[in-house]
Amino acid sequence: MKKYYKLILGLSLLVVWVGYIIFWDLSMKDLKITASDSASLDGVLPTVPGEEPGSETPADDTETEDPDEIRITPELSPTPTAEAVKTPDVDEPTQEPTPTVAEPTEEPTPTAEPEPTEEPEPTEPPEPAGPYVADFVIANVSTTLNIRSTPSSDGTILGSLAADAWGFVLEKGDEWTKIKSGNVTGYASTQFLMFDQTAVNRADRLGKFFVVISVDTLNIRSEKNTESAIIKEAARGEKYKVVVDGTDSEWIAVTVDETTTGYLKAEYVTTALDLPIAVEIAP
Repeated sequence: MKKYYKLILGLSLLVVWVGYIIFWDLSMKDLKITASDSASLDGVLPTVPGEEPGSETPADDTETEDPDEIRITPELSPTPTAEAVKTPDVDEPTQEPTPTVAEPTEEPTPTAEPEPTEEPEPTEPPEPAGPYVADFVIANVSTTLNIRSTPSSDGTILGSLAADAWGFVLEKGDEWTKIKSGNVTGYASTQFLMFDQTAVNRADRLGKFFVVISVDTLNIRSEKNTESAIIKEAARGEKYKVVVDGTDSEWIAVTVDETTTGYLKAEYVTTALDLPIAVEIAP
């Protein structure tokens, strides 16, 4: 019985020894031990007593009679190497990324460069209105003044002006002046006529200086400008007495009532003296 027990133990040790050799061979292949590294493994390889490390021991084919004499040097486990993680071959289709379409950005509208503005030229202040220039004459005689067909004393007499009679000036000359008074148009001697401010003063002194509205409606204002208050709206054909003081070439000062003086634009009125006009003489 003891003999069989030793036999079984020897066989078990032999199996372990063979497994150890196979495992060692596989480990050496994995580690790829080179000749230069063999010296470092001398303390790891199993040695037979009595042999120097590094020397090759011939294989002994004889069976070991006493398995108790077998020495097994513990093996140093090789450092496990991390196996590369294999990506499984999966035939599932990968989802392609949805292409993103960039929305067109609006181009900024180019802003026009501001054009240089020209500096306004300084405007000269308006010239003040000049004195009123009379467009009429008054006969400066004590009896009558003839109106002739030509600028000559030989011209046919067409009519006559009494003292302080008046008429419009059509053409002023050194010796003869062409006038129109009433229905008579002709030439009168210049030396016997009053012109401009002299005629204005004479008409004002006589209290016969008037103007007549020549447009449908004309504002009578409180001052000599179009921004002033409107005192009254005058209608065509209305007549107003002129106030010489305050009258100039642009604005005519007139009496609105006993206490009020207003101003009319001179270009929209005509002169109307309350004085005699020429008497027509038949040829």
